Amino acid sequence: MGNTLLKATKVRSFAGNMDLPLYLQNYTASIANCKYMRMLDLSGSDIKMLPHSIGNLKHLKALYLSGNRYLLKLPSSLSRLQLLETLDLNGCSNFRTLPNKTSRLVSLKHLLIDGCHKLDYMPRGLGKLTRLQTLRWLVVGRTTGKNVGQLSELNGLNKLKGELHILGLQNAIAKHGSTYLKDKLNLKSTYLKDKLNLKSLVLGWGCRGGEDETVLECIQPHPNLEKLRVIGYPGSKMSSWLSSVTNLSELILYGFANCQHLQPLHQLYSLKVIRLSSLEALENVSETERQEELVSGKSTIFLPSLEELEIKYCLNLKGWWKGDVGEASNPHLPCFPCLS
Repeated sequence: MGNTLLKATKVRSFAGNMDLPLYLQNYTASIANCKYMRMLDLSGSDIKMLPHSIGNLKHLKALYLSGNRYLLKLPSSLSRLQLLETLDLNGCSNFRTLPNKTSRLVSLKHLLIDGCHKLDYMPRGLGKLTRLQTLRWLVVGRTTGKNVGQLSELNGLNKLKGELHILGLQNAIAKHGSTYLKDKLNLKSTYLKDKLNLKSLVLGWGCRGGEDETVLECIQPHPNLEKLRVIGYPGSKMSSWLSSVTNLSELILYGFANCQHLQPLHQLYSLKVIRLSSLEALENVSETERQEELVSGKSTIFLPSLEELEIKYCLNLKGWWKGDVGEASNPHLPCFPCLS
């Protein structure tokens, strides 16, 4: 197989198989020899590493590496592939780090890292990939090394589409030295507000971080967002931008330890699903008085599109609005005409 490929210098696409690890070990020069290759598919081949010569494939546009559970990292030479549009690492369950110079992949449109659960951080300079459309996962690293990207990398990624998970938000502000001050200043930005085509957003905290409320405030999405899920948020209040995401159809909040009130929801006319679970300190869904919120809404029907409402394990909940103390004092409850 290797000898054949060595001679086939004009091969433009190649899909491997389960025998590929032995092949790569004996014929690493074969890949470098195929300088006109446009697509290389090594999915599910159980390779442990790519040869350094992968960087010689100057015309490569798509590299598929999904399902390679032993793959830990990529060679630094990969950053030379300036025509690469798709890098698929889905299901590489032990993959840990992207190349430090990933920012040189200036043509990259799709970075697929679903199932890379051991990914430690995103590389610094990721925000320079201004053509990037698909990035379903962004991990905020625990360390503050020179190659570790921060939340501010999102600033340049305004072509992102579909779904985005941002995990490790407890690490968004470094906790020591000048780096802390620098990142604190960067948080004046709103990293997602210009991303018109982002439809679903998942935000995750692993524990309490530094200035969590400030971090959440700077992740204000565009009003076009349709689904929002926030997990493990440790702040004492929800961000004010929640009321302005007017296209939101699904809101899921889980595992809040300290948040006593959310934000008024009367402007979210498209909201179909609300799920609130394990909000330990939650006393009221809205921080405003009932009459104030109902009067300020343009519709006489509160949340007219709501079809599903689930509230569980919110043991301190007193009522929907601030001041509610029980059903007896609230004879006029919200009308949910579509609630099933």
